[in-house]
Amino acid sequence: MEKKELFFENISQKEFYTKEEKAIILKKLNDQRLIRQKNTEVSSQEKNNEIEEKRLKNKKEYKINNKQFYKFQNMERGYYIEKEKAEKISTIPMIMTLYYKTFGELKKKDVLIKLKVYSENFFISYDVLRVYFKPYVLEEIK
Repeated sequence: MEKKELFFENISQKEFYTKEEKAIILKKLNDQRLIRQKNTEVSSQEKNNEIEEKRLKNKKEYKINNKQFYKFQNMERGYYIEKEKAEKISTIPMIMTLYYKTFGELKKKDVLIKLKVYSENFFISYDVLRVYFKPYVLEEIK
């Protein structure tokens, strides 16, 4: 142990290094980088899973015409999204049909919708051509 410690103390005081010393330094730096990278990947994956779970867990479900729906909060109308389609939304914007009720009738509206990895919101643009995304969440069970 003492030889290693002396070796590293001597290296830190040098201005020029031999090929062996450079190899040792690079190996040690690379090992440290790999450890940090592994820790970061694990924690970011855990965080992504947690956000994804929050996005759809404990949300109020509605049954309309024998289909399961979720309802968005704070939208201009009470828009609903099919449960199985909500689970398939990704970070790539896609055209999706939302539903709303008028006098007992279910009407459709095509919107552009996407997710962001770091957010539990759904980002929706009412107009498919003039894109302006606003964040919305699903109605929770009270």
